[in-house]
Amino acid sequence: MEKHKTPHYKLVEIASNLEKELLAKLSNSISISDLFEIKKVMRHASNKEKNNGVEKLELDTVFRKADFVETIEKCLVPYNGESSWNPKEPFQGMYVFSENGQPVYVGISRNVFSRIKQHFYGNTHFSASLAYFIEKKATNHSEDREKLIFFHRQEIMRENFRINIIPITCDYELYWMEVTLAGMLGTMHNEFRTH
Repeated sequence: MEKHKTPHYKLVEIASNLEKELLAKLSNSISISDLFEIKKVMRHASNKEKNNGVEKLELDTVFRKADFVETIEKCLVPYNGESSWNPKEPFQGMYVFSENGQPVYVGISRNVFSRIKQHFYGNTHFSASLAYFIEKKATNHSEDREKLIFFHRQEIMRENFRINIIPITCDYELYWMEVTLAGMLGTMHNEFRTH
């Protein structure tokens, strides 16, 4: 765990700059369906590599991985002037979902791609907490959690949501930025309540 070193007055400045950069990059956000299509292609290509596919397939794999990296880099927002990430490894950071050009949710994770996948393909209210929360709010559901069906909400989210990604390595700054940025952006689906 990286030790927190940044003074709080500097974090406020970083958050203000991050908000501006994020809003400027919303036009470069990628759709959720495109993100998972890219991930499928990359995984499929990686399996062919492991099975010693023919040379042509290996060349296709290289181009597909380059497309993946290029696409992700378009939606990356630098944090405090840095936007480095390794496409071969899970990374920690923040992600911002937007809909119709407006940020609607800020989330964080130690493994950003894995967490994003859970939001859109998870099958429990724990893993797909955002879809569950949106559906619960939309239907005024007050019964048992297991009785709320939210899979169609995930489908709507996959079609309409776009994403920007912000790699942040320091745990303290990651947690601080999630709450701060959600407040600054006025995201409608963030709710910081204890359960």
